Amino acid sequence: MKKPFQIYKQQKRVGWTRVDMLIALYDAGIRNIRQCREAMSEGNPSQTQQHRLHALRIILEIQAGLDSKYGEVPNNIARLCDFCSHALLHGDSTQLATAEHVLQTVRDGFAGIRDEAAALEMEGQIPPLADANYVHTTV
Repeated sequence: MKKPFQIYKQQKRVGWTRVDMLIALYDAGIRNIRQCREAMSEGNPSQTQQHRLHALRIILEIQAGLDSKYGEVPNNIARLCDFCSHALLHGDSTQLATAEHVLQTVRDGFAGIRDEAAALEMEGQIPPLADANYVHTTV
């Protein structure tokens, strides 16, 4: 029988990696756009506005975390965030569906590199989330 200290030492660190947090943000943005579109189709303006604002806040948080010094990828993601923000502010259901598709595509890209990004963070090549400067937001 193992002693409690041995069990404790064998447990892996539990917490968010940067890529997991990013994927969760995209999931929340996608979910809020979908809920916004549903509220629009149901003729519920207050729910439409609530989900529209939640999605917009999440997209702005994603955009605020981008660092353009890392080249074209963050710059391209910033442009996609601009498109999604514009669709949320001024778009109809069709434009919101396009914004949802854009976010889903970017999210799937990050999910595709999730294991590699998490490994790089564990190796110290990417600083862990706890050491990063970030804005606390509710997803």
